[in-house]
Amino acid sequence: MSNIQDVLPKINKSRVTLDQVDNTSNDVSFDLGVTNFFKSTPTGAFTLTFTNFTSGRSGIIILDNTGGHAPSSAANVKADADFLITVSAAGIYQLGYIADGTNVYITYSKALV
Repeated sequence: MSNIQDVLPKINKSRVTLDQVDNTSNDVSFDLGVTNFFKSTPTGAFTLTFTNFTSGRSGIIILDNTGGHAPSSAANVKADADFLITVSAAGIYQLGYIADGTNVYITYSKALV
């Protein structure tokens, strides 16, 4: 078992880069072959989709929907019944996701302030 002093330098050296998603269309697509961390600011109604995912792939999305645009999601994006209603309200949300190779499962925050 490692002690915390051995682990911290490794954590502190890592850097996370957010990939900005092209928001000019209604398709807000996250290419998991590029990165696991994204930020998206839709400019209109949008469909949440994922590409190039494999089992075990997970990450975080910062969804800046301060415009209050209407979301929808691809059939393989799974979340609870309130997800689309919640993130349709104007606000910034943190989405977590994990893929099983067939579907992408979403968790989400309330609007962040």
